[in-house]
Amino acid sequence: MNEKELLEQLVSEVDTMLNLQQKYFRTPKDSPEKFGILKASKAQEGKVRQMIKSYRDEQQKNLEPSLFPE
Repeated sequence: MNEKELLEQLVSEVDTMLNLQQKYFRTPKDSPEKFGILKASKAQEGKVRQMIKSYRDEQQKNLEPSLFPE
């Protein structure tokens, strides 16, 4: 995956996360669906955090040469 595709995917996932968070905060406190929205929002946030971590790990690999090439 090239950087442009990766950036597009990240933007899309962050947009989804922000939409879920807005939906959660707009849902009334006593609504039965509020917990489900929270779970979906947290799952999406985890996905975005994992994408960021994977990207940073990949960048770090490119900066540090390995003594044992794969």
